[in-house]
Amino acid sequence: MTAIATGMKASQRTIPRKRIAAAFAGNNGSIAAYANFPFVIVKSVLPSHIGTHSHEYFEIDIVLSGSGHVVNGGKRYELGVNDIMLGNQFDTHAIVSRRRISLLSIKFGPALFGTEHAAPLLAAFVAPGVDFRRRVPLDADEKRSIRTIAELLLGEYTAKRKQWQQTVTPLFEAILSILRRGFETHLAERNITVDTGHFPLVYRIMTYLDEHYCEELRMRDIVKRFGGSSSYAASLFTRIIGHSLKRYVIVKRVLAAKRLLTNTDDPISDICFAVGFGHRVTALNQGQHGPATDRIRTRNSAAPSAAPWPARR
Repeated sequence: MTAIATGMKASQRTIPRKRIAAAFAGNNGSIAAYANFPFVIVKSVLPSHIGTHSHEYFEIDIVLSGSGHVVNGGKRYELGVNDIMLGNQFDTHAIVSRRRISLLSIKFGPALFGTEHAAPLLAAFVAPGVDFRRRVPLDADEKRSIRTIAELLLGEYTAKRKQWQQTVTPLFEAILSILRRGFETHLAERNITVDTGHFPLVYRIMTYLDEHYCEELRMRDIVKRFGGSSSYAASLFTRIIGHSLKRYVIVKRVLAAKRLLTNTDDPISDICFAVGFGHRVTALNQGQHGPATDRIRTRNSAAPSAAPWPARR
């Protein structure tokens, strides 16, 4: 089974992810959405400004036309045609469109990295202190190659022909291979050392949490599943990802809950249970992740979002 097919099969066990298509609805037919996240391809035109937000997923954004800038980590990065940005589940960012920006975005869960690419690609997407993902420093030919492959990927993904996953997977893996090579070149040119030896363990833990965050979890039991010292694994996860295991799960649940609050009419209590909070509605009202539950729905009903993905403000 291909990585994409395997990832989709795994995602079917997670209740909130079955509703991912609803989170990308209402965009005038510009989105080719597939019901079973973690693999969605989006082609969309940005409004003039996308406020500060974060995501539940990893993302590869390719600028098809237009210009503007992205603000990430307190820094401003100019964007032009064929520029590429990498997004993760932790960095908040905002995009300002100076000349109407058209984006092609590939959104996916970490399980789709595949074992061959997992460690170095996870480093490219999450390693702290490495200024690679804000605007990926590839040469013009590499950027054009990624764009060409991504447009082929979109065509196959949209057509959904028989056994389309088998066609899509090598295209997706080709994009990941170019990004991996670019990341390794970036490190070498700047004499930056990123020890990826521990990333496979962190990757396995992250993948497990992404599939099971809506369940009742005991952090100590999670790290024990992967062998070794639980305290060491937990410390390693925090150092590499920038969040503790507990915090990572809370962020996943809050973002999933806010997506459901924005895009469904489900009762708040049902949403809490669906994402793993049980009856603890107050867990959703954590200030650094955005407005409280009542304001999320009030804002959504008063002014439907024009953003091409669910904004996390």
